[in-house]
Amino acid sequence: MRLRPVEESDLPAMIAIHGNPATHTHNPAGTPDAAACAASLNAWRAHWDAHGFGYWAAALHEDPHAVIGFGGVALKSIRGLPSLNLYFRFAPEMWGRGLATELAGAALKAAFASLPHDVVYGITRPENLGSIRTLTRAGMERVGEVQTDVGPPSVLFSIHRDALQIDS
Repeated sequence: MRLRPVEESDLPAMIAIHGNPATHTHNPAGTPDAAACAASLNAWRAHWDAHGFGYWAAALHEDPHAVIGFGGVALKSIRGLPSLNLYFRFAPEMWGRGLATELAGAALKAAFASLPHDVVYGITRPENLGSIRTLTRAGMERVGEVQTDVGPPSVLFSIHRDALQIDS
């Protein structure tokens, strides 16, 4: 898989993936519209500009211009503290191929290799078994619950840099 910083030209893929109700089945806020997708993409690009890291656009090697998902690590307030958050979302036709786990592993390795943070968190809904499997396969452990913007508490996962084997 090819991973690169998000770009303005990713907006159609962002709308196609994030605007697809199937990718928001467990989101109590519902599916974002095109304007919300554009706002998120702009915020992600601003995060890259401000911090030098953030969420990536993902593509397969055989078709590097077709964005199939988004994800990576970015700063997020978790329990009132600035923290690294692992995020991933792929087009439904890409589900079940291990791509989210591959992206999660790459994001964790990149974060611990280049950032001073000792912990990365992942947040998902308790009924989102696919995301729970991905976080677990990436080496993360459930550490409790956290209240997010909307709805009931979400499940909080974390991994400490010492728990991840990074090849030199």
